[in-house]
Amino acid sequence: MALLGMGDFVIWITILFFIYVATSFLLGRWIKSTRLGNVSASITFAVMVAYFGLINPILIVKPLADENIAAAQYWMGYFHETGTGGTTGKNEKAAREWYSKAGKQGHINAAHAAIRLLPLKNYDRIALLKLLAANEPDGGIYYDLWQSTFFMPYSSNLEQENDTDKWLTLAAEYGNRDAILRAMNKKYSLESSCRLSPKSYEALPEFEKWVSAYEKTRDKSNFYEKELLFFKEKLTCLAKKVAEAKTQDKQLAKHTQDLLSTDFQTQVNALTTIKQMGPRAIAAIPNLLKVAQSRNSSTAWHALTAINKVDPQGEIVAEKIVAMLSHRAPHIRENGAYGVALYADVLPNAIAPLDKLLEDPNNNVAGRAALALSEYGKLANTSLEKIDALKKRRDGRLNSYARQAYNKIKNER
Repeated sequence: MALLGMGDFVIWITILFFIYVATSFLLGRWIKSTRLGNVSASITFAVMVAYFGLINPILIVKPLADENIAAAQYWMGYFHETGTGGTTGKNEKAAREWYSKAGKQGHINAAHAAIRLLPLKNYDRIALLKLLAANEPDGGIYYDLWQSTFFMPYSSNLEQENDTDKWLTLAAEYGNRDAILRAMNKKYSLESSCRLSPKSYEALPEFEKWVSAYEKTRDKSNFYEKELLFFKEKLTCLAKKVAEAKTQDKQLAKHTQDLLSTDFQTQVNALTTIKQMGPRAIAAIPNLLKVAQSRNSSTAWHALTAINKVDPQGEIVAEKIVAMLSHRAPHIRENGAYGVALYADVLPNAIAPLDKLLEDPNNNVAGRAALALSEYGKLANTSLEKIDALKKRRDGRLNSYARQAYNKIKNER
């Protein structure tokens, strides 16, 4: 075949160029005409035709992506991620942006791709994960969503409700191994032990549901059988603890009533048992407060110690104990000072009334107030002079309490 002359070459190049432009134009028009039909299939076909026709697919897809067509935006993300389709090279940032745009419109493949490329701490990633969670409920997606929301600071960009715990629980309910381990530890402190807590009743049915879901997943990992055994051991342990707790709770009503018994030993036995039950014995607090006002200081202080075990943060009883400091009965003021000392960490407002009690004419009250103030350390510096003055009263026990309190505060200055 004879070589083409320059003129023929120019003619053929011109013809091919017009075919290129016409094909691109007509193909683009055809895709636009199918926008209300199977747009994704149309664009996929267009990309295939463009590849085989030596036409840069991006010339066809870009105008459609700019018109907010999700399928086109997905392909734009693909082109930029792989460096194909007529792009100048790989561009992950552009790929993320296009994938995110398509994903937000409900394009599932684009949402998956965007999540894969977006960093963990990203609000767009959270929005896309929520979209996937709504369309494809899955333990892995819920766990990924928990991780993303857990590590993100509060922002108005997120929903006003605190979703974090909800996503972790949903992931566990779908049998996600990592979520179950996290939830066990976070909600019930069961990962490394099987400690009893006030939430034990709530924990058992929920944990049973998680383990059942995990068993159904038939996880392909090498850890499946080992983890399943671990979960079932914890479940057995928790069930045993709950059974023990239920037995004790049945006895709680009797122990609570025994607190008001006139028999000393019965009362002591009830106080000892309730102290061991800790926060689960919260129903006993009203009667414990009554015993805390007893004239028998030993019984009263035993009750106050039990109260501290039942309500360790003083959320229920703290202010009631502070009110005892201003009671007209000396023995109740003394008991109140003993109780305040147990809650010194959470009762800074008790320093002033305790300081006032240092002037109380009753030596037992003043001495107990000095000991209570010593629990505040350097915060009670302003009371040192009054505490020192207590040494001048002729009362051996008071003098001992005053010296003990004075030295403790002074050494922490």
